Amino acid sequence: MYKQWQFWVVALVTGFFGGALMLLIQLALFHLMPEWFSPVYILIYLVPFVAMAFAAVRLRERYGDGVLSFGQAFRLSLITGLITAAVMSVLTYFVYDSLFASALQLRAAQLNAAIVKMDMELDFELMKQRRNMVAQLMGPSALALFYFVMQLLLLPIYAFIIAIFARRRRRDITDI
Repeated sequence: MYKQWQFWVVALVTGFFGGALMLLIQLALFHLMPEWFSPVYILIYLVPFVAMAFAAVRLRERYGDGVLSFGQAFRLSLITGLITAAVMSVLTYFVYDSLFASALQLRAAQLNAAIVKMDMELDFELMKQRRNMVAQLMGPSALALFYFVMQLLLLPIYAFIIAIFARRRRRDITDI
């Protein structure tokens, strides 16, 4: 059976690298996909699922002697997902606040142009309100909060699915 420190090491390491990988995929999609919405952005939300599943399998196979209960897998998946969400959100804030602030402003300007293009009959005051709203939503703190909340909503679903498939109660007869 695994030790408590092994549980936390697996959760922390996998969560950190999962969050960093999410940020890299998000940055690549942000800079390579000029559309303001694309279904490809769903890839960002599959990374925590993969990281959580990897953590459960890693703990079961490497430290748990092939045995992992539903509760252990669920708890490990939730903790790994929370760490992934926190790392992704913090890194998103710092990257877009310091490194890519101009790229974020450019994307906000593109979104404003798309909104004006969709409805050419907007009066100046409504256009100004929408521009301010887009500027607030495309800020580093709003993006970080958005990614964190979205991941928090998906975590229990992911953890439940992973816990179902990662659990093993019995050992093979050759393990005795």
